[in-house]
Order: sequence, then structure tokens, then C-alpha cells
Amino acid sequence: ELDREQHAGFLRLFNRRRDRRARPGLDERLGGKITLHGVSHEVTLHDVSMGGASVRVPSDLGLEVGSEFELRFSIPRSGYEIVCLAEVKSLCSDALGTRAGVATALVPESDTKRNLDRAQAALADYIERRVTDMERYNSAFE
Repeated sequence: ELDREQHAGFLRLFNRRRDRRARPGLDERLGGKITLHGVSHEVTLHDVSMGGASVRVPSDLGLEVGSEFELRFSIPRSGYEIVCLAEVKSLCSDALGTRAGVATALVPESDTKRNLDRAQAALADYIERRVTDMERYNSAFE
């Protein structure tokens, strides 16, 4: 509800995602592929939620807020792959490249409804497991 022009500095202090985000475990890498202008690029997901992700992408892609691309990633310890349309909501560059915060929507044509439902359930289970692990770890050091 903040006026974005007057309070733009406050926006980075708030989690603007609708869904809880989870980072991969220390012993796993959450990799994926994006397809932009017909070209595939390997990427790493920094974190994921049911409605978005933070994706480390090559800096030379020329992404802008509002850009769209296909994002594919496999859910760890499951046989399911998520295929979604991703819209860039934020960009942050650093020495390791560019991290894009994206909102995602499943591509319904990517699989059967049954498999899409199972993939979403597997993603929800993965996120819940990781959030629980992260909270357990954080509480051990409080």
C-alpha cells in the first residue's frame, strides 16, 4: 500500500512475494534452464516459491523488468519438472552475474493435468520441507 514513488526506498525492506520462498539445501543445487528468444541458457535458482523464483542468469542476456521467458527446473528428489512462464519483476547485478526475481505461472500445455498437479504437489512438499529445515537451522542459532 506504499506509494512507490514516495517510498521506493522502503520496498526492498519488505518481502513482496505472496508465497513463502525456500532456498535449496546446502548439499543440493537447484538448476534449471531458461529459454529466451529461442535460445536456452543454464541457470541456478537461488530460491523458489509456488508463484515465483530468484534466478541467477548470465549478465549479457539483456533482461529488463517485464521481460518474459520460459523457465524449466526439476524438483529435487522427485521425478517432476516444472515448466512455467516467468516474468521479470526485479533485477540485481553483482560480481557473480545477475539475479532476476520472477513471477511464475505454469504452462498448462507442458504436460497432462494429472502430471502438472503432481508436479505442483511435489514442489509444495519440497518448499515445505526446505522452509522447515531453514527454520530449524535458524532457531538453533538464536
